[in-house]
Amino acid sequence: MGRKSNSILIFVVLPLLVWLIAGLPDPGLTEESAKLSHRGLFAGQPISMMIESKDQLNLTESQVADMKQLRNDFEEKVRTVHKELVQLDEELTALMEKGPSDSATLEKKIRSKEKLKSDLQLLRIQTILEAQKLLTPQQREQCEKLMTVAGKQVETKEEQESNAAGHCD
Repeated sequence: MGRKSNSILIFVVLPLLVWLIAGLPDPGLTEESAKLSHRGLFAGQPISMMIESKDQLNLTESQVADMKQLRNDFEEKVRTVHKELVQLDEELTALMEKGPSDSATLEKKIRSKEKLKSDLQLLRIQTILEAQKLLTPQQREQCEKLMTVAGKQVETKEEQESNAAGHCD
């Protein structure tokens, strides 16, 4: 093995091994979370917040229906990708438990997993942008205000929980 291969082994594969052997779950990919709906995994989605705030935003029935359809389509795609991520995690674990593995195979699996995660992030952003297109300029402005208030409420709640736990973040 060359120096580059050793570096990959030391800085990529070994930490992964430690992580897998320690049994640390990938956030959002535990067996329990795999059974949850998308809303349980990704609470606080902007589209759901828009639908829940339909009165404050003065959304029409058509806008609400279109947003619900966008959200449902997104959730279905997320469930599919989530299953693929769980499968990749299982394959990685099996490879690691099997003993010394081909680092190229491990790298390919890891890269596939990260690509799926970035695809999900892009899908989320694209879906939010599609939902925003359904809003009038006034509704977008009101939505931004509501999201800002909601974000501040989350920050305040997290700060309170952190202080209660004795953290000094």
